[in-house]
Amino acid sequence: MGQLMLKDLHGTATDAEKRELADWLALSPRNQVVHEDFMNRSTREALLQAQPPHAAENVLAELLAKRHRSDTTKRSDTARRIRRVLGYAAAILVVATSATWVFLGTRLQNPADVLPGSNRATLTLADGRTFNLDEAQTGIIVGVGEITYADGNLPVTRLGGTEESLTPETLVLTTPKGGTYQVTLPDGSQVWLNANSTLRYPVRFVGSERSVFLDGEAYFDVSAQKRPFKVTTKDQEIEVLGTGFNIAAYPDDHETRTTLVEGRVKVSVAGNPRIFTLTPGQQAMTRGMVAEIRTVDTSQHVAWKSGHFSFNGTLLPDAMRQLGRWYDVEIQYEGEAPQLPFYGKISRKSTLNEVLEIMKTGDVNFRLEKRGNQKARIVVLQ
Repeated sequence: MGQLMLKDLHGTATDAEKRELADWLALSPRNQVVHEDFMNRSTREALLQAQPPHAAENVLAELLAKRHRSDTTKRSDTARRIRRVLGYAAAILVVATSATWVFLGTRLQNPADVLPGSNRATLTLADGRTFNLDEAQTGIIVGVGEITYADGNLPVTRLGGTEESLTPETLVLTTPKGGTYQVTLPDGSQVWLNANSTLRYPVRFVGSERSVFLDGEAYFDVSAQKRPFKVTTKDQEIEVLGTGFNIAAYPDDHETRTTLVEGRVKVSVAGNPRIFTLTPGQQAMTRGMVAEIRTVDTSQHVAWKSGHFSFNGTLLPDAMRQLGRWYDVEIQYEGEAPQLPFYGKISRKSTLNEVLEIMKTGDVNFRLEKRGNQKARIVVLQ
């Protein structure tokens, strides 16, 4: 946003960028005040001189933080409750992105800090053998007679036989909390697994359809064939011919969400006789047998694949579950979980403390506890 302000100042902003800036200014009176501070020549130049590369974003974050501290000192209890409901502070500061906070030197040297997740997964064969996959690799390829890493150079294991002689045994790819991995299936379809997820698939597809089973979250880029491709989750079955879509079906989530990015899919819901056909930009959300089709911003639901948390009115408990999976930490609430919405985008490469420092601007506080070899815990304070 800081770079956008500079472009607007110099008259080089496009119409789309001007609209984006206008939308940001409309979010809150505070944004308008910060914009005025940014446009003040003496203030801007003084801060720019003290900042490293990408200085415009740093200046913006500095002004936002200063304004936040000022507002925190002045606001009344009533104003605090209003802002808690609206969650605007989270929207303002998170948009600055966690990378800006790193540039500002706020990476906390806290012994209780938790590093972000990485490429971690295990592969289990039908005979029970388990392989801990290389963290230096991003994914695996299921080929004829062998499974290799995505770079094609290093084999994971050899299966033996030819495509015709291989029995369609089930392979299981599992990512732990704090892990993500990618697999290229025997038909060329690609699947990206998010943290704490399991994909079950055959060593080769036989018969009239291609079927896999998912627990957790994954993005699918399905190879087009005449045989339909089916994904079965805890309470949905998704059928496609060739498309890109995201499925979030974690056991601890209250709902299952299938979000279509491109192509077409059919969604069946367990216990519901209706079949729903999605077009790009639509999402099938189910709670048990109850289904709802809605139009969504697909970028929010696939942001994890490109390395971000994306919050757009995401309630605190939902955001906390995402953090818990990615950083492999427990979540505890002192009292009732606040139903506070958060907005914005944060890099999943950030440490947990960096993410929490940004989220604290949404008028909620946290304590990060980490003792010895015990699993770290986020305590949400009242």
